[in-house]
Amino acid sequence: MRSKSLRKIALLLSATLVLTAFAGCSSKNKDVGSTEPKETTKISDKMNLTGMPIVKEPVTLKIMAVKNAAQGSFEKMLVWNEYEKLSGVHVEWVEVPGTSVVEKRNLAIASGDLPDVFFKCNFPSKDLQSYGEQGVFVKMNDLIDKYAPNAKKAIDEREDVKKGIKMVDGSIYSMPYIMNVLSPSITGKIFMNKKWLDTAGVKMPTTTEEFYNALMAIKKTDFNGNGKNDEIPLTSPAFNNVQSSLRGAWGLGNRGNANGFIDFDDKANKLRYWPSDVKYKEFLIYMNKLYKDGLLDQEIFMMDNTKIVAKAAQNLIGSFSAINNNAMGQKYQNDYKGLEVALKGPSGDQLWSPINSKIWDIGAFTITNANKYPDITMRWVDYFYSDEGIKLYFMGKEGVTFKVNAEGKYEYTDEINKNPKGLTYDQATGQYLAWGGNGNPSMAIDKYFLGAAVLPIPLEAANNLKPYLPKEVWPEFSYTSKENEKRIQLETDLSSYVDEMTAQFVTGKLAFTEWDNYVSKLKGMNLEEYLKICQGAYERYKKN
Repeated sequence: MRSKSLRKIALLLSATLVLTAFAGCSSKNKDVGSTEPKETTKISDKMNLTGMPIVKEPVTLKIMAVKNAAQGSFEKMLVWNEYEKLSGVHVEWVEVPGTSVVEKRNLAIASGDLPDVFFKCNFPSKDLQSYGEQGVFVKMNDLIDKYAPNAKKAIDEREDVKKGIKMVDGSIYSMPYIMNVLSPSITGKIFMNKKWLDTAGVKMPTTTEEFYNALMAIKKTDFNGNGKNDEIPLTSPAFNNVQSSLRGAWGLGNRGNANGFIDFDDKANKLRYWPSDVKYKEFLIYMNKLYKDGLLDQEIFMMDNTKIVAKAAQNLIGSFSAINNNAMGQKYQNDYKGLEVALKGPSGDQLWSPINSKIWDIGAFTITNANKYPDITMRWVDYFYSDEGIKLYFMGKEGVTFKVNAEGKYEYTDEINKNPKGLTYDQATGQYLAWGGNGNPSMAIDKYFLGAAVLPIPLEAANNLKPYLPKEVWPEFSYTSKENEKRIQLETDLSSYVDEMTAQFVTGKLAFTEWDNYVSKLKGMNLEEYLKICQGAYERYKKN
């Protein structure tokens, strides 16, 4: 609890410093403090309206971009060198690590020392709303209509994207990352050690009761042959992964991931805060049983990626929840298989609810008011929503980074799959391509997307779960700046309390006789006010 409090204090101090800097430095860029969104569709005399190159003479854009640890220099990266040859647009890259992107982007805005574009900087919708209103970000509606036919088509063909990228007043301030591939969109899948189950003569479970029994069979058998009873029947890098994977068996999270603990109560025909629902109590009782009986990793609330990789290397894991199976390592990952169906819960619910909206990152690409060529910039990014642009972005150059096999499928060359320098898959792709780490202003499609989640085992798992996905998946709702002032504080407090009490219930430190007190506390934390704000945003979303 103390560490959480310290983090909150640090975040508040950081926000205060940014706001102070913003107030003191806004004079460096007069438009930063503007209350009117800036939108321009003036055609630059340097731009070609169609085709390539985009410009008649060289143009330079200054772009701040997130570069993850596995990636090489953007300046030397194949995708950008090839695109500069094609488009005629040169980019001066300002690379920032993902760990400090919030600090760097806030500092750039507060000081008025803006790049022309923020690329992969992952602005949340609340920041798009706020900075758009202030005039820091260029309004894109007309720019998209006039200069981005590929992006417009991709957006208009997907209702959740079309609605989800708009702010409260209908303004668009960023180009989104559209994920049109199923497997990575299902963020939580359960993989079971099929080799162990077959040895025990246990079938893949189809219900939560069968799942319990399968885990118990794993617990009672020394599958790894080390003479110890140390098998871990169920684990994950975080408890929330397990929660998201199993909650659908109680009908929870029935509109996907984007709005956190908010889903829809079909009987009451209104929004629901599902951690306050009696079905969440039933879910927690089940999770407590798994924990009490030693079937759920006893370190589940202290887990991370490093720990799960270490446990996997020792061949300790019977099942786990993740987006794919590669955390189990090369030696054991093929021993696992995804569930064949969504688990049916005790009341007949059979839903697999941890799925993202097709908008993976709403704030993937923003144009600032420092940009002299917003029309050229829009044409520049629009290419990555075309078939050829998507291929370049995700696959690179034929003969260098990809080839087309005898079946007509695209695949990476040995330069990536069997890198001669011993680079990992992520490192090898990262030397040539910029898509790693998400936040891409483009559209991932099956033909060209070769992330780990579409390898055979996770792909089969995703296809198995497809019939049980929610019929409607919401994007994140949009809120006014005034609503966000109240909503974010309420949401933070409510979520922190839910997380704390969830851990207490699951581990048995808090008895379920305290459930009513838990719900009363949530109500006392202005849950109804929070729901009212969310309900208003939902009503706007339906009308959008």
